[in-house]
Amino acid sequence: MLREIICFMLLLALVCADASQTLCGKVIGKEPPGRKSSLITSRNKPEGITLLDQAPAPFGKYTENINGVSLELVRIPTGTFLMGNDRSPNSEEKPAHQVSIRSFYIGQYEITRRQWNIVVDTLPKVSRDLRRQYIGPGVSGIFGTFEETMPADALFWDDAVEFCDRLTRFTGKRCRLPSEAEWEYACRAGTQTEFSFGDEVNYNLAYFRNVAAGDPSFWLWPVGGKGYANAWGLYDMHGNVAEWCLDVEHSNHIGAPTDGSAWTQGGNQGERSQRGGQYGFRSEFGRSSARSFWSRNLGASGFGFRVVAEISPVIGNGSVTAISAASYSGAALATESIAALFGINLSNDTQTAPALPLPTALAGASVVTKDSRGNEYVSPLFFASPGQINFQIPPGPALGAGMVSVVTNGNIHSTGTLEITSVSPGLFTADASGRGLAAALVLRVKSNGERVYEPIAQFDPASSRFVAVPIDLSNPAEEVFLLLFGTGMRHRSSLASVTASTGGVATEVLFVGAQGDFAGLDQCNLRLPNTLSGRGEVDVVLTVDGKAANPVKVRIK
Repeated sequence: MLREIICFMLLLALVCADASQTLCGKVIGKEPPGRKSSLITSRNKPEGITLLDQAPAPFGKYTENINGVSLELVRIPTGTFLMGNDRSPNSEEKPAHQVSIRSFYIGQYEITRRQWNIVVDTLPKVSRDLRRQYIGPGVSGIFGTFEETMPADALFWDDAVEFCDRLTRFTGKRCRLPSEAEWEYACRAGTQTEFSFGDEVNYNLAYFRNVAAGDPSFWLWPVGGKGYANAWGLYDMHGNVAEWCLDVEHSNHIGAPTDGSAWTQGGNQGERSQRGGQYGFRSEFGRSSARSFWSRNLGASGFGFRVVAEISPVIGNGSVTAISAASYSGAALATESIAALFGINLSNDTQTAPALPLPTALAGASVVTKDSRGNEYVSPLFFASPGQINFQIPPGPALGAGMVSVVTNGNIHSTGTLEITSVSPGLFTADASGRGLAAALVLRVKSNGERVYEPIAQFDPASSRFVAVPIDLSNPAEEVFLLLFGTGMRHRSSLASVTASTGGVATEVLFVGAQGDFAGLDQCNLRLPNTLSGRGEVDVVLTVDGKAANPVKVRIK
């Protein structure tokens, strides 16, 4: 179906008071005020680009103050992922295997020279002495300028461990290097591509020397200087400095831990793992699954790290209620369906997603869904305001009792419960109330085969409401189909499990599934019998896998 026609279907109140005309089913002008729409109609957003001033921390954030110098940490969710890469020609990345990770916090950036120096200067020694990082002019033709916002580098593995140990003593929180599993999980941020931004290197997003382009030798770059953060808010996971991890060298993943812990038994104890590649390496060394091993006593240029902190998140006392964005009812919500959250002070402002793919943060807010197994998923967002957020239940959560959280400005602000199910049908209505006239279209197939799409509702400026456009069923030579739009239906067990009635008359169901063009939107096609002609306003009742959707109305001429 044409995208322009489907825009009319939803009519989900994208803020307006003076909607007036429609053309080919597309609403021109604004729509009436009320609950906010979940409709997104543009696909122009650059893929995978998160600019520095827009970086999300969708699962939460924590800032540690080290004697006046901030250390920003991003919360990484509990979850399971496929570690390694069976497509790689490198045996050390194989075999790919499932790993379960518990939530932790990790540095949003690589440790900077300024952060290193404040620890060296003000925190007492635990096991070994540390030297300050130089900040100042470089050597012409050899080294560039050493800026305090550049990553600390030329570090031994034991230097990085000492830094973490001093932080642990200072903060009272256990600080350490990440395990390889934690690092890869955080780097991937839910992806399975070679890089967190795709399968091909993008030198605008990652900091490596482009050998093929004949780039001259590179130098360190200020952390976050590329302006790209992955989906979980981490910068410089691909390049700048290679990052030490806890694990010792093992030549492959056979026998590796599956609980996210560091692999410190066996192997070559003198060699430690690095991840992410560095500024002078080729890009293949900085793929999400790429591993390299170096002597723990080697501190070459481009060897740095970032910190993991074991912190229990602080959860605010705000509460939210989650319901279907179509029916505005029901505690059970289906995977991939469109839902709405209601609460207080959920976001900084009001913002609508400008394009597809949907963002995971709007107006300083993000939504996290936790399933019955404790795994956490960030939800795509359609709309955010202080009182309401429209979001999509992500694919993947286990069915059963779950929790939904709103993270605002990096803090877990509000929480609520929900039941995650496979099917929870809801139908959109013209006024976005979950009641009244359906957000639907009629498809009329004339006797000559011509197909015509017709609206079943239009906005009346005089009364500031939607009014019915009667459906003409008087011509027995024409076939007339009602195209309903809703959510929570795509995972129905079979088409035979879907029943419908119109004005109490059983109505043939031809299709129920994902609409295809719009995130979370489902479609149901019904064949309207001519025997309904003259019935006036009638209810359309839909049942999917034994669960009833909210009744909606149409008017028959």
